[in-house]
Amino acid sequence: VRRRSDLVTPRKPKKIVQLYSQEEVDRFFSTIKDPIHKLMYEILIGSGLRVSELASVEISNINFQNNTILVLGKGRKERLVLISDRLKDKIQIYLSNRRQRYLFESVRKTKFGTRRIQGLFTDYKALANITKKGNVHQLRHQYFSKLCDAGISREHRALLAGHENSKTQDIYSHASLGAVSPEILKKLDELGL
Repeated sequence: VRRRSDLVTPRKPKKIVQLYSQEEVDRFFSTIKDPIHKLMYEILIGSGLRVSELASVEISNINFQNNTILVLGKGRKERLVLISDRLKDKIQIYLSNRRQRYLFESVRKTKFGTRRIQGLFTDYKALANITKKGNVHQLRHQYFSKLCDAGISREHRALLAGHENSKTQDIYSHASLGAVSPEILKKLDELGL
């Protein structure tokens, strides 16, 4: 019917992402006393993982030699995510005395659920007195915005984000991963991610 009558559905304009300030991020992390929870959010803000990807990370998919994590992203597509040396070291320390399948597990030896990760984020955000709207996905936006500010190209950010269309990266802006990973790893370490 729409085609015959030449009706066009208007597109929703893309929202500009409201990022947390560095002071808000620092306050957020200062409220987290549980080292496991702190590491969970450090990985999210330092790798650009989606919450569902973090919840499903199996230890066997972490390659400490290459600073990568193999994740199953949207559309059940596999992609590699880079982690800084700082994050790699923290993850290795965390795992040193653990025997588990998933990176983050509950006391019942099941993976942390996405709702649990979001709920904890909301609680810590309230403790930090952060009133800006947003959820745990904002940490992913923080990561890609920092990469943009550090001069990482749109194509490489799209590759790291798991986006097929590099234009998707435009919301963060107000090849091959192997070829660029040393450059990006250096930037991640410089940014303290």
